Amino acid sequence: MADLDTLYESADDGAPAIVTISVDEDLNMVREIVRSLRFSCPVLVDAGQRWAREALRAQVLPMTYLLDRNAIICEVFIGPRPWASSAMRAEIAKRLG
Repeated sequence: MADLDTLYESADDGAPAIVTISVDEDLNMVREIVRSLRFSCPVLVDAGQRWAREALRAQVLPMTYLLDRNAIICEVFIGPRPWASSAMRAEIAKRLG
């Protein structure tokens, strides 16, 4: 998630928006992690995993969804990725056209 936050911090206007979703049950723990790691990107809490499982059909974590400018899922990434790397940024730009 630190790489996602780095990508979020460096995004220009018009770049993809980044929102993370925590499925942890303990809201205080989520707050502490966000505070201690100094996340800048928004973190939504889905403690019961209802939204993640029903709406996003998440089966394993972490999963990352790339949405186009119309908020349509255009790519799903399973597992961690080096989000802040120049290669990943180029891949995201290519997929978003």
